[in-house]
Amino acid sequence: MSDDEIFLKSKKVWEDNLKLFPHTKLRYPDENLVRLMSGKYVPVPKPPAKVMDHGFGHGNNLWFLADKGYECSGCEISEALIADVNELFSKIGKPVDLRPVEGLKIPFDDNEFDIVVSWNVLHYNGTRQGVIEIIRELHRVLKEGGILVLSTVHPDSSFSDRMKDMGDGTFLIEKENPHDNRQGLSFFVAGSDDELKELFDMFSDVKTGYIYTDLFDNSERNAWYLVYAKK
Repeated sequence: MSDDEIFLKSKKVWEDNLKLFPHTKLRYPDENLVRLMSGKYVPVPKPPAKVMDHGFGHGNNLWFLADKGYECSGCEISEALIADVNELFSKIGKPVDLRPVEGLKIPFDDNEFDIVVSWNVLHYNGTRQGVIEIIRELHRVLKEGGILVLSTVHPDSSFSDRMKDMGDGTFLIEKENPHDNRQGLSFFVAGSDDELKELFDMFSDVKTGYIYTDLFDNSERNAWYLVYAKK
């Protein structure tokens, strides 16, 4: 699939997701992001620094960041998710700037943010070139000295059981799953830490990490690369 086809397919999946799987709506921030933003694992700018959540989904990480005192913005492929999260922020009385993504362009200015968060999103760009273009965009919107905190799917994930290798890091989700509607999407999955780090060569400092969880069901195991990158 071309980058445009990948974008349109992903957009339809996430527009449909809220309607098809309302019970899977994420209510809590990701534990590992909470630890990274609150602990001493890596240097992170403190509130009221400006943060942008790339692909904020249900807003579960974004409201955590707002509650910590960060000035929050975000972009998302789905207008339905943007409306849903705007409603959430209205209820909690926090300001937020949410914008739609079109293609591979991030809808914010150069050198705008102290922190960019991209949590479980990068792989949806599907191809090596698409991923590289998005990383360049994330780099562009960061201020000098700003940081990118990112997670993306690892080969140990149970997604590997459902995917067909299409070459050069692109994998097609072939098998259905009763818990989601992502059959037919293309993921980009780096084969190793070194391969992943090479994609971030425009950053001055890059660190990688790893998350793995298997909550008594190997068919639903989670495995993610972590990336911390400083501009």
